[in-house]
Amino acid sequence: MSSSVEIKDDGCKSLSLDIRTSGVGLEVWREDAEGTELITIWFGLRRKEDREELQKLIFHLQHQLEIHERLGWE
Repeated sequence: MSSSVEIKDDGCKSLSLDIRTSGVGLEVWREDAEGTELITIWFGLRRKEDREELQKLIFHLQHQLEIHERLGWE
């Protein structure tokens, strides 16, 4: 199973999530006058350290979303 999900496209920048059976990648595209740059951060699901870092990322994102939901922000 694999999929690629575009998270946000902001004109000259975009963020995508690349999900594979072997891992999860965050891809950031950046365009400017000098060219286009792709930055990828890969979390290998077979590596314990990568799984822990991915869980930490998910935890912090979920925590921030819950706080802002409680504050009633739109």
